[in-house]
Amino acid sequence: MKTLKTIFAVVLTTTFLFTGCKKDKDEVEPDNNKNNYTYLDVTTKITSGKSLVATVVGVNTLSVVLTGEGTSKWIQLYFYIMGTIPTGSFVYLPNIDPRYNPTLHFTGGTINLDIASAHDLTSGTLNISKDGDNYTISLDGKTSRGSVKATYVGKITPQ
Repeated sequence: MKTLKTIFAVVLTTTFLFTGCKKDKDEVEPDNNKNNYTYLDVTTKITSGKSLVATVVGVNTLSVVLTGEGTSKWIQLYFYIMGTIPTGSFVYLPNIDPRYNPTLHFTGGTINLDIASAHDLTSGTLNISKDGDNYTISLDGKTSRGSVKATYVGKITPQ
């Protein structure tokens, strides 16, 4: 009887060890491969997003900055509005154009390649949606030097 209890205890202990020490399934990481922009045939990973509010010549401006991996790499998108990041579909139109409407247009953008090199958007479309705390941003634009495509899914932190 003592041997039977010992065997049972060993089997029970072994069972707990194998089930208790089994490696947990890896947590699924969000697909950050989509968080990037391509400009001048170079793809840069977007590491974060933030929003900035400033007053320029008496006009409130909001910008969304998508920070790229590397030194001084980012895309900055401009709206002549105050408050929160707008959602919807927007077409590039400078705010000096009398047809400019902040519910339909974004007023500009800059693609920063490094400390001394930035290119302004000259046309494009921008889509922004929000689900919970996460934004989905897609940009299809042009500068005087070429096309830019950007996609970002994640939080936008106010600065």
